[in-house]
Amino acid sequence: MIFPSCRIQSVALENYLEETKLEIARSAVFRPRFDNISANERNAISALKRNSKINLKKADKGTTTVILDTAQKIDEGLQQLCNDKFFKPLSSPIVHNTARKAKELVNKLYRSGHIDLMTHKWLTIGLKQPRIPEFYTLTTIHKKTPVGRPIVCGSIGPTERISSFVDSLLQPVAIKQESYIKDTTDFINFTENTQIPDNVVLATLDVSSLYTNIPQEEGIDVVCRLYEDDYEQKLPIPTNDLRELMRLILEENSFKFNEKHFVQTDGIAMGTKMAVAFSVIFMADLEKRLLAASPFKPFVWKRFIDDIFSLWTIPMEEVYIFVDLANSFHPTIKFTCEMSSERAVFLDTEVFKGPRLSSLGILNSQTHFKPTETFQYTHFSSCHPFIRKRVLSREKHYVF
Repeated sequence: MIFPSCRIQSVALENYLEETKLEIARSAVFRPRFDNISANERNAISALKRNSKINLKKADKGTTTVILDTAQKIDEGLQQLCNDKFFKPLSSPIVHNTARKAKELVNKLYRSGHIDLMTHKWLTIGLKQPRIPEFYTLTTIHKKTPVGRPIVCGSIGPTERISSFVDSLLQPVAIKQESYIKDTTDFINFTENTQIPDNVVLATLDVSSLYTNIPQEEGIDVVCRLYEDDYEQKLPIPTNDLRELMRLILEENSFKFNEKHFVQTDGIAMGTKMAVAFSVIFMADLEKRLLAASPFKPFVWKRFIDDIFSLWTIPMEEVYIFVDLANSFHPTIKFTCEMSSERAVFLDTEVFKGPRLSSLGILNSQTHFKPTETFQYTHFSSCHPFIRKRVLSREKHYVF
């Protein structure tokens, strides 16, 4: 199914296919005939799940499970939500009002011919009885001081599907940005095809709490401008309609935690579908202006959302001056930096000056494991789809 005004694959059809795959995967036909853990182990897991005094969650990254006292976990969440810079308590839920506004915007797009009937039906499913999104935290144990990363689970929430729709419009814009890195494979392919001088300085920068520090209105203005620049005269939907959709998603990001209701007043909600593309586009604009204003220019500048990989042909002292400039360039976007003349870690890859630098002029690469890596692997008798287990069995650690 194609949107009538452009050649973009229908977000409704794509989501339907994904949901169908999940339904098939959950089918009893594909369940193993024998349990791969003992009855005592199964009973122990059930007892842990029923224990309301402890909180079991996966870590923010890696395969580790974090076990915390439930009261401690609640206190951690409330401490974050007490920050009136980002959150405001509500006397009652606002999801029904948000759903009404979302439906009005969707009807407007349909009446004006910017979406087809199938997309209209898909976008309005669930708006009669929307679920209240829930707030929770995932512990970042790979940091020096473990903290909870805030997540809002908006599944079946009032803006879940319009956020997926907006994401389908922003993704083509995001991937065209000059610094864009899709994933680890894309990064490795880039380093494999980039020749560098012997004296480069390797620096990785990280944006501190990017999502919560993007000003909502500024972010919307930037995204709308780059949206118009990218699509030129063939806009999938009018810019003003896109602006209204994004504003509703961001300004009415309400949720509940510990039976209390809140709304996020600034920043981008972690958990909403459009968050990644929105942030990528915002950062692309900011970094272009930053690099244009800086007297020091990088030899290489690539970014994966808020993680930046850069190479410099200037002394380290001047790179530090650039970092100071970067941290004074925007009132809320701040950077941390790690620098070396020999090696750098980016995503789950370590790149370094090895034998290939003198012979081919390119960096060597190898897998990087965080100290918290537990090297837990999926058992072959698990309920995972067979094709996934076959892929896992072939995966190897790489060294180039």
